[in-house]
This record gives sequence, C-alpha cells and structure tokens, in this order.
Amino acid sequence: MKVTSVEIEEYLRLLSQTSHRITKATNGLEEARLKSRTEEQPWSVNDILAHLRSCADVWEIVLT
Repeated sequence: MKVTSVEIEEYLRLLSQTSHRITKATNGLEEARLKSRTEEQPWSVNDILAHLRSCADVWEIVLT
C-alpha cells in the first residue's frame, strides 16, 4: 500500500494527539478502575493505554 505525503501528515497529526486523547478519555476515572484486571480481562485499562501510547510513539518515529 502506497501512502501519500498528505496521509502521512494526517497520521502524524493524529499521533501527536494521542497523549491528550488518552488523558481526556481517562479523566475522572478512579485509579482502581484503571488498574483493575480479571482472569477474563488480564490487561487493565492502564495496560491497554500504555500499549497504545507506545505504538503511537513508534509510528510517529517511523513516519517522520
């Protein structure tokens, strides 16, 4: 798949907003909820968001 420079700029714009969007999505949630894990859901909200943030950081580097 060929990616255009316009698409790359849009991806970078979205990636640059990742930390703000994570903060907005978790604002007001209790820490216990963010860290909660179960047998059925072994990844907590924090685990998932940390993974997404790491992915965004990597993709930002790859695209620049």
